[in-house]
Amino acid sequence: MSDQTNPTPPRPKRPISIKAALANEGLSVGPTPIPTKVSEVRPGSVVTKPLPERQPERQSDRQSDRQSDRARRVEEAAAFVPPPVRESILGKLGVKTIDRYVLGNFLRNYLLAMFVLLGLYIVLDMIFNFDEFVEVTGGEGVGNVDGAFAVVTNIATFYFYESFRLFNVLAGVVPVMAAAFTFMRMSRFNETAAMLAAGVSLRRLAAPVIFAAFVLSAVLVPLNQELIVPRFMSQLTKERGTSPVTGQTLRIQAMPDSSGGLLFAGLYTAPTKASPATIEKLSVLTREKSTQFLLSAERAVFDRSQNAWVLTDGFERPTTSGQNVQPGRAVKLYNAGITPESITLFKSSGKFTDLLSTQRINEMLRQPNPVGAFDLLRVQATRYSSYLLNLFLVILTIPYVLTREPMQLRTATFKVFTVVGLCMAVVFISHHFAGKPPHDPYWIARWALLVAMTPVILIAVVAVYQFDRIKT
Repeated sequence: MSDQTNPTPPRPKRPISIKAALANEGLSVGPTPIPTKVSEVRPGSVVTKPLPERQPERQSDRQSDRQSDRARRVEEAAAFVPPPVRESILGKLGVKTIDRYVLGNFLRNYLLAMFVLLGLYIVLDMIFNFDEFVEVTGGEGVGNVDGAFAVVTNIATFYFYESFRLFNVLAGVVPVMAAAFTFMRMSRFNETAAMLAAGVSLRRLAAPVIFAAFVLSAVLVPLNQELIVPRFMSQLTKERGTSPVTGQTLRIQAMPDSSGGLLFAGLYTAPTKASPATIEKLSVLTREKSTQFLLSAERAVFDRSQNAWVLTDGFERPTTSGQNVQPGRAVKLYNAGITPESITLFKSSGKFTDLLSTQRINEMLRQPNPVGAFDLLRVQATRYSSYLLNLFLVILTIPYVLTREPMQLRTATFKVFTVVGLCMAVVFISHHFAGKPPHDPYWIARWALLVAMTPVILIAVVAVYQFDRIKT
């Protein structure tokens, strides 16, 4: 009974360690020796190759490796041959990247200002004088296709030739506007500050603009004035309603020539590309001592090679009677300083003197008693002074717009237009008085040059002084 009532409890099993449990299953813990035979490989075991022991690296070995790498890189750099670089023409002349950048902006603004001013003048002039262009149709108007085409052709031809004359008029204002726009834009976008931070002087920054203004004033303007405009003089002297194909016709009354005679023409036709200048019903009154002569011809054609008029049925006879009066004689040439250019100046009262080339002006001044001598002297003097004036106006503009402070651009714009406007007004007044010399013969040949150069000298002094005061 006692055995049944008090059974002996079973002893708890002793926990088996993980190592013993793996050993009972035939597995091993830790590094297992690599078996040399296949029969020694136990199921579940992993065959691994023991890693070789790492030898400690010495400091001297690392230094030698770095030195060898450095020597190898030096040898590779010495053996490297860069590809040849072709230097541009501007680079050979010493033109740097910043010069090309500033010069490109200036030229773009120059073209923009030129086309804007030309377009503004053409539009306004065409609006106020459109009725004169319609006269080319002979009163038919623009109701049909032929009339409209004739008016459009007349407008295009007139303003095409007029644009070359306007280029000389605007040659002083356009570079000023281009320089102002260039440096104001650079200051607004802080490009000027960046160049100052890079060590570029503001005067060095203005050098490309001054050089470009000098080239334009010394090359492009004289080229247009001396070669292009004189060739188009016959077209530039026409009225708006005149056909571009036919020459302008007019009458001439009592035009003085170099011999002291008076020229009368029933009908003068200006030269064109296809035909020379002609005169119908030519009459010239001359006086020799106490005898007056009359030269008459049915027709006269101007020969540029002989610089004379070839007469048709030309005959010279005295108009006074007397015993010592010579009989009449036939005349084939008339050469007394009368040319198509001088006729144009006489009829326009010196308005078109600016269209003559300097060479032609000098030739006319060498003749005795030239037509419009005061206007010729005025144009000769003002033309020389205008080349310098265009350059000094640009130099005068630069100190006001080339600033380190973009907040002052609005004030600088007002100062530029005020100063340049005053200078142009002074120049205009001086050009007006240059054609009005005193009656003293000593001052007649010197007055025009003296009056024309006076404002240029004053503007040059102020421009150099302002340019030297640039804060850079």
